[in-house]
Amino acid sequence: MAEVDVLLGAVETIDGGVIAGWACMRRPDGSERPAILEVRADDVLVFRFVASAVREDVRARGACGIDRIGFRLDHAFPAGTKIALNSAETGALLGEAPRFVAPPLSPRIGLIAPARDEAPFLMEWLAYHRTRGIERFFIADNGGADTTSDLLRRLDQAGVVTRYDYLGRSHFQTDFYAETVARPEVRESCDLLAALDCDEFLVATSGRPIPATLAELFADTAVSAVALNWANYGTAGREEHDPGRLVIEQYDRRAVESNPLNTHIKSVFRPERFRGFRVNVHAIDMDYGLYRAASGAEADWDRTRAARGITRVPDWTNLRVNHYSTKSRSAFVQRKLRGSAADGAATEAFRRHADYFALHDTNDVQEPVAPAVIAETRAEIARLEALIAEA
Repeated sequence: MAEVDVLLGAVETIDGGVIAGWACMRRPDGSERPAILEVRADDVLVFRFVASAVREDVRARGACGIDRIGFRLDHAFPAGTKIALNSAETGALLGEAPRFVAPPLSPRIGLIAPARDEAPFLMEWLAYHRTRGIERFFIADNGGADTTSDLLRRLDQAGVVTRYDYLGRSHFQTDFYAETVARPEVRESCDLLAALDCDEFLVATSGRPIPATLAELFADTAVSAVALNWANYGTAGREEHDPGRLVIEQYDRRAVESNPLNTHIKSVFRPERFRGFRVNVHAIDMDYGLYRAASGAEADWDRTRAARGITRVPDWTNLRVNHYSTKSRSAFVQRKLRGSAADGAATEAFRRHADYFALHDTNDVQEPVAPAVIAETRAEIARLEALIAEA
């Protein structure tokens, strides 16, 4: 069989008025040429063009050996329109899956999370997500041995979070998530919800804002939930936690993408279609609709463990969840001695959790958070501290 040219490239932007990206064809001998692309809107051919605008940045990073490969189409498509770009010669799809034009307004995104012994880390978690465009937080106060409850009460009084009293309860996490999703004030104030823990941070790997990225992923009204894979971060070799530095700042080493830990997911979903959780709080059951991956393609479940919220391979396209499950060794020991929101126990010693620690202390790849994000998070922490001081 004769070899054919291979389509390379990316659709970088799709909104109501712009489609932009780059594309080239790689010949069997390794040389490259501009690609002829076709644009289909809801499966109807609407444009055919040559991607030939100069993109020196793509060539500079080694993605393609020529620079006349860019494209930008200025055309307004209605929100929810399915857009597919294909090679006019081979029919190959540009990108992982067809994309959908996002609505002009950003979705209202809410995070729901349990909190126990989170006082040293809670302000950072809130501040980070607020700087990323998320402003609605629904938190279960499970207390603990530190000042978590007092902090949550003050944050609630300042209007930063909505606090729910789960003091003294154990094994409550699944009930809390389900009860919170069902609350009218939650459904009425949020278009999308994500069920996270306070050691999990939503990250836009594409560099685009989280709300805009989620708006695009949910632009197809058939989509009910999106599975976001973990990126598991380890201790970065730290024995002690430095309280003067942020979690996202000092723990800058993660597992290699193919690590099985990263096949675990957390879900973003439409609250009105939520039916309940499966085996655990990672994957949800829906009344109807599609479960997508971060790329927009169908979620690629590990069929032997799909109910537990585990995919066959990680998909870090567009979005992922950075998971700081260990932090430093000392922080891990302290947390396990006090118990956690997941199990409510307060007497487990570190030796009982040594296997978990060894499994999750993954430091294969250094990938620090951008200095600008750290600076923005610090500034927002200061703003939150001023707010609760006035409340």
